[in-house]
Amino acid sequence: MTGLFADEVVTQAHVRDVELPYAAGTMALITLDNGFDHTKPNTFGPGGLTELREALDAIAARDDLARAVFLGGEGG
Repeated sequence: MTGLFADEVVTQAHVRDVELPYAAGTMALITLDNGFDHTKPNTFGPGGLTELREALDAIAARDDLARAVFLGGEGG
């Protein structure tokens, strides 16, 4: 990435499926991770927002998920 945000540490949005109890279906779990430990918090610059949008778009395109999405951060 060039220009104003050339030094952005891009927060990645990792998606995985989680089976809900009592046969309630599958939930999408989005975990945000910038590749560092908890001392460097996740941020949303242009690259991070693009990552999150792409993850949410991929989830929205699926019809096999329960109506739940959980968004959380990596680490502490």
